[in-house]
Amino acid sequence: MDKATFSTIFHSANKVSKNESLNLSILISQNSLMFALFTTDYKYCIELGHVQFKNAIKSDDDLTDQLEMILTNFQLKNRNYNKISFTVLTQDFTLIPDAFAEKSDAKSLLAFTTGNTENKMVKHHKLNGLDFIFSLKMPLVSAVESAFQSVSVKHAGAVAINLSFSHHSLLNVDLFLNIHDSEIEITLKDKNTLQFFNSFRFENDEDILYYLLFTMEQFGLNPLQVKLGVAGQIEANGELTKTLKRYIKNVQFCAFDPSFQLDKELASLPNHYYFTLLNQHLCEL
Repeated sequence: MDKATFSTIFHSANKVSKNESLNLSILISQNSLMFALFTTDYKYCIELGHVQFKNAIKSDDDLTDQLEMILTNFQLKNRNYNKISFTVLTQDFTLIPDAFAEKSDAKSLLAFTTGNTENKMVKHHKLNGLDFIFSLKMPLVSAVESAFQSVSVKHAGAVAINLSFSHHSLLNVDLFLNIHDSEIEITLKDKNTLQFFNSFRFENDEDILYYLLFTMEQFGLNPLQVKLGVAGQIEANGELTKTLKRYIKNVQFCAFDPSFQLDKELASLPNHYYFTLLNQHLCEL
């Protein structure tokens, strides 16, 4: 893999034949691609892979090439899938009220907030009275549709928002910090109302802390009272976690659903790792 650095792969003790029906989840960004194979009831994860790109992907062709290469190398194509969830993490999105969205041109709104939308497909997610509008690059869309049939393509931001209101480990959380490879998502809610969502690219832990504390300051959140939920590849006893706990009293990590079982190599994964990847199938968007 010339342009990718293979990070890790985990296997389950469950063995399946190539013709056995499975569920597939994929999360792709400019920095990495992750995939997970599940049994059709989502009770067991059979295999999880995490490929990090040496450099952030900037061109449509490079991203498409990476996708096709990884799908081929890990034999993810031409298998019997019951359900496929394909999620894209990009900053090409905007959130507007439903009523306004119905009277407006989505592509123009997206172009106003994110820039050029030429040669891009514009899609929608309906979320709590809001319209989550995002765009996908056409070469990537073509590659996904060529590789899979009946694929469900979602935006990672819409998944994060949906899970913040529905996932059992986030129901009592005010602020949700979801950490990806070189990008974070911050979701703020008040009971059943979304107050804020955005994603930010980061280079170090200081960047993550800055964006989080700045968001808290803008909304007047009390660090002694706010409840912060954290997900992603962050060590529970690492320096970033210790720093977060110095500034915020109530910090908790997300957890797998009790019915979800991991064994063998996968059992070594902390419950808050690969949160979007392992839970995106729960979102009906």
